Amino acid sequence: MGRAIQTIYSVVNKFKQGKTALDYWHQYKENKKKCGRKVIQLPAHEVDYIKEKVTLGWTPDVIIGRKERPVSCGMRTL
Repeated sequence: MGRAIQTIYSVVNKFKQGKTALDYWHQYKENKKKCGRKVIQLPAHEVDYIKEKVTLGWTPDVIIGRKERPVSCGMRTL
């Protein structure tokens, strides 16, 4: 099948417990939501500051580099 033995074992055990393939798939999707990088939410005052500077023509590296105000993310995130 091209799958790891543990994956097949987990699916078979779910079937033995009376679960369906759809139940297994829903649980799999729920678990996958927890994977990956979390979304970065900047505070409103930082967002306003960044928008203000961008309208003035500043680039992200200038906004971060000048350090007029602390910004809680890096240049690559902007």
